[in-house]
Amino acid sequence: MSKLLVAKAISYRVLSLFITFLVVYVLTHSFPTATLSTILIESLKTAWYYCYDRLWCKLGYFSIREKGVQGIKGTYPLIPVSEKLKGYIALCRPLTVLVGLLAGVLLYALACAYYGVAFDWHIAVAAGLVLGVLHSAAQVANQVVREEIEIDKINKPYRPIVRGLVSVRSAKIFAALLFAASLVTAFVISSCFAAYAAIIAFFSIFYTAPPLRVKRIFLLNNAWQGVARGLLPPLAVFSIFSGFKPDTLPLALGSVIALWLTGGQAAKDANDVEGDRRFGIKNFFTVLGDAAPLAMLAFMLAAFALLNAYILVDVLPLRFAAMNILILPSISVVKNLNCTLAFVENNLGWVYMYGTLGLWYLMPAVLCMF
Repeated sequence: MSKLLVAKAISYRVLSLFITFLVVYVLTHSFPTATLSTILIESLKTAWYYCYDRLWCKLGYFSIREKGVQGIKGTYPLIPVSEKLKGYIALCRPLTVLVGLLAGVLLYALACAYYGVAFDWHIAVAAGLVLGVLHSAAQVANQVVREEIEIDKINKPYRPIVRGLVSVRSAKIFAALLFAASLVTAFVISSCFAAYAAIIAFFSIFYTAPPLRVKRIFLLNNAWQGVARGLLPPLAVFSIFSGFKPDTLPLALGSVIALWLTGGQAAKDANDVEGDRRFGIKNFFTVLGDAAPLAMLAFMLAAFALLNAYILVDVLPLRFAAMNILILPSISVVKNLNCTLAFVENNLGWVYMYGTLGLWYLMPAVLCMF
């Protein structure tokens, strides 16, 4: 129960974090002030929310089990709209939009600090929306592949296509619209940014789609995701300023995050072994079995070794050494792979993975501004 409440508090706080940031920024017009205020306020409110939730549980007014059954694996999302619309919302997994949006805004802030350019809120939000909608479009595209539908019937039978809430044809059109919207927005910002966005879309689509279907290839599937979600986003956002000549900071930071994700993103596969094995998907858990968590941890720790190597040779600034603190949540990713959560699709380790990924983008921006 305690672990479930922690995950619930974190997921709720991620949603409110951006609201806090917007309000403070509108009032102060200062990105550093808004960032620092958001970190302090949301950290305190997360701890308070957890304690408050435990009180209500002890009083018997809230059952996390009942809420979970009604959530992602039942009538997700818990909002008063039609089942059809809920299907489309669940299909694009809206939290991925928020993660991409935050990553884009933070990377743009980091780029502004790096190049000594004034922060433009409109461009930052637009860049964030491009990354967020791209990620969401990828989630939809990954669910329309025939073999993925068969795997979902085993691993995730609650998903909207399997349940018949959304047809395959409608989902394909929806994915195409999301990709088109993100690419057009990216082109309005910068042609170079649009080119990188197209590369990210390519990586996203052919992770599952034939003829490449990289998901079936052991280790390359993890590295493929690492490049798409770790290396390419910093290069894409920095290209708004540098064009097609990437500077050392986004290359170095992106390679560190990519290596970390090569191990960390495997957390999503821990609960899907049965379906993946039946359809020949070769990932850490289907190939390495019980040794999979150790392999994940090895890649994540290697990312910190690479980070410190970059710092020692002055490729990354010394202040980035503070990011070594992320070793702690990285270990939590591996430790919580067996903790199943009723109200999210995957395990608690997966929740820690996404939270830590957000910190990989947040910390560099904050460290470069102070």
